[in-house]
Amino acid sequence: MSRAHIYTRTSTGEQQLGHEAQEAECRALAARLALPVTSVTHEHASGSTPATSRPEFQRLLHSLSPGDKIIMWRRDRLGRVGLDNALTEKMINARGASIITGEVTPEDTPESGVMRAMLDAMAEYELALIRRRTKAALAAKKARGERVGMLPLGFTANSEGYLIPDPEEAGKLALVRAWRADGLTLEEIEQKCKAENITARKGAAPSRASLARWCAPPTPRPRGRPCTTSAELESACIALHAQGLPLRQIANALSAQGFRNTLGKPLSHGLVNRIIKRRGGEG
Repeated sequence: MSRAHIYTRTSTGEQQLGHEAQEAECRALAARLALPVTSVTHEHASGSTPATSRPEFQRLLHSLSPGDKIIMWRRDRLGRVGLDNALTEKMINARGASIITGEVTPEDTPESGVMRAMLDAMAEYELALIRRRTKAALAAKKARGERVGMLPLGFTANSEGYLIPDPEEAGKLALVRAWRADGLTLEEIEQKCKAENITARKGAAPSRASLARWCAPPTPRPRGRPCTTSAELESACIALHAQGLPLRQIANALSAQGFRNTLGKPLSHGLVNRIIKRRGGEG
């Protein structure tokens, strides 16, 4: 008798249905097809990551037997890259198993094959849109002088976007680095983190790649005063503008006083211009 394995996936940018809701949809589909559910796999991963590169999906793939069915809420839970999905599905079929989703009939027909290809194409299109929106949002933040990119280890950002120390993460870093200094391997540290419930920023146990980054010597970061949303910076900027100085001279003067942008670099004339406009100091 065929067994049903439920697989759910969520990523940061996708909040339509969480794991619990996806599982409920999949269980309802399994009940309609009279398939007994023998396992449930939840995974937090980007749709751009091939399913065969995700740890939980790998475990599921290796547990498959001929006749088994992997049930997913939608086709894009498998992934958002058509070629990756096709290769993953071939690997599943080679084990005598198959994929069932709510949008495609379980029968292996030419029509269902075309539907799967169309759904993969739409998922890939949605991924391209997500990336374009993300790129535009980051460009807008950068234009406003706000911080973009990954926060440095041991720091977080406050509501205004300034870097502030994160004592909890700093404690984790110190502990992991102490273990490394004692001669433990990354594999041994990984196991200790799991045993002591030490997690990375996304809530999962840190991978060996993350641990290698944690153990690397910290990169010195330049220090400066708060930037664009600082009242002190804005006041100094407006005062210099009132003296009739050009934007570049204002930027140089502020940088000489120790003001920096969110990356710790000297202020640009473009950033000065945005501050003046925001404060209504054009004229």
